[in-house]
Amino acid sequence: MAIIDDFLEILNEDDSQLDYFINYSLDNSLPFIWHPLGFIVCKIASNNDQNLRLHIWPKNGGKEQEPCWLIHNHIFSFQSWVLNGKVENIEYRLDYNNSEYCIYEASYSKNRSLLSKTNIEVSIHETQRYIVQRGDKYNISASVFHESKSVGNDIAVTVLHTIDSSKNNPRVIGDITGKENYRYERQQLTKEEIRYEIYKI
Repeated sequence: MAIIDDFLEILNEDDSQLDYFINYSLDNSLPFIWHPLGFIVCKIASNNDQNLRLHIWPKNGGKEQEPCWLIHNHIFSFQSWVLNGKVENIEYRLDYNNSEYCIYEASYSKNRSLLSKTNIEVSIHETQRYIVQRGDKYNISASVFHESKSVGNDIAVTVLHTIDSSKNNPRVIGDITGKENYRYERQQLTKEEIRYEIYKI
C-alpha cells in the first residue's frame, strides 16, 4: 500500500508526471498489454483491493478487437489523471423497460477475457459528457456505465487508481442480436512495440 500512496502523492502534487511513470514502467520491465478496446495497459502497483495502472491510447484506435463495445461498468471505482492528451468520458443511465441492447457479463482467465450474453435487455440514455484535459482528473463509481476515449491530436496517457467495490462481474452493453459468447485475447507487447508506441507520444 505504501508504494501506491507514494505514487498518489506524486500525482496529486504534479499531474504532469508523464516521463516519470513511463520511465518507471520501462525501468522495472513491467508488462504492457493490449486491452481489447484498443488501448495499452501497464499495471504499475497492486495491493489487495487497489491497483494503479498506466493507460496509453493510440490515435489510430490501437488494436481494437471486434466487436468493440465501449459502454461498460467496472467492479471498481476509479480516479484517473490525464498526463497527456485529452480524454472524453460519457456516462449513461440504463432503462430496463425498453429493449435496444443486451447486457453481457465479462469474465477473465489468464490472458483472455470472455463476454457472455445475459437475458437482460435495456435501452441507454446519456446523462453527461465531458472532456478531461492534460493535468486534470476525473472519477467514476463502479456502478456507472460509461465509455472513455482519446480525443484530439495528441496520444492520451492516463494513470488510473482503482479500488474494488463490487463482487459482481463487470458488464458491457452489447448488440441485442449478438452471439452468446465472445472471446478476446490480451496480448503482451514486445519491447520493440512498447518503445515504438511510447516514441509516438
